[in-house]
Amino acid sequence: MAWLSNWCYANYYYRQENNIKAYHYYKNAFMHAKYRAGSNQYKLVNQFIEACAKNNQYAEMKKGVAWANYMGFEVRWLRGFDNPESEEALQALFNLFATNKMRYAIL
Repeated sequence: MAWLSNWCYANYYYRQENNIKAYHYYKNAFMHAKYRAGSNQYKLVNQFIEACAKNNQYAEMKKGVAWANYMGFEVRWLRGFDNPESEEALQALFNLFATNKMRYAIL
């Protein structure tokens, strides 16, 4: 369950708008959750993808998108694209999330 504690820390730092620390914990959670977290990965993978963009980690973001597609999860903001792994779609997603102003609501 190492992924869960990392995910909790990542969400804490995300809410504090500390993108660097949030990315570090999202990446650790993502790496530990593979093959272990089941359907819980949907939110985690989408948050990891956003954190990658906010930290200028395009290659890591692509890995997150590829993993989501492999697992059968839709990636937020890529649902309307015919090929969600195309460079056009990935670059649009990266540019959308790269701004610090684009954040999900905290419920």
